[in-house]
Amino acid sequence: MKTIEEIKKFANQNPAAWVATAVGDQPHVRAMAMWFADETGFYFHTGTQKRLSEQLRNNQKVEIGFYNQGDGMGTMQMVRITG
Repeated sequence: MKTIEEIKKFANQNPAAWVATAVGDQPHVRAMAMWFADETGFYFHTGTQKRLSEQLRNNQKVEIGFYNQGDGMGTMQMVRITG
């Protein structure tokens, strides 16, 4: 298990992320670039008129995946955050 500090460091080093939201029972996943992560949270930017904003207003539960390919199959890493 990684500590929150290790997770923030990994996210800041690998800011390309997959962000999943849900509308009813239908998941919606999109690639996004994280702005930064610090002791107050993980920050992304989107426009208020985008579907993502509406989805988050209606249901704040998300899952975010950060990935690093490494040098090959034995060294790839992924961190998933749910909340």
